[in-house]
Amino acid sequence: MIENGHTHYLAEGWNKLRIVARGPRIQTGVNGHMIEDLTNEDVYKTHAKGFIGLQVHGLGDRELKDPAHAGLGITKSQPLIVKWRNIRIRPLAAGN
Repeated sequence: MIENGHTHYLAEGWNKLRIVARGPRIQTGVNGHMIEDLTNEDVYKTHAKGFIGLQVHGLGDRELKDPAHAGLGITKSQPLIVKWRNIRIRPLAAGN
C-alpha cells in the first residue's frame, strides 16, 4: 500500500472486489490483488455466523480533492451515491 491508499482501485469504471470469509479468517482483494488477510479468533468465537454489510465511510478531504470530482461541487455534507452491481454470495466448498 502507498500512503494515500493503494494503486489497485480504478478511478474510472467498476472495481472488482473479492471477499473470502472462512471461519475467523477474512481475505479481501481488489481487481485481482490481495489487500488484506486478517484473522480474528475472538470475534469469531462470539459471532461465528457473521453478517454481510455494504458500507461507505464517507468523503474526506483526500476524496474531495481528487481531480475526478473537480467542478462537481461535491461537499462533505451531501448524501453520497454508491453503486454496487453483480453481488454474488455463495458457500465455500467443504475443505477449501
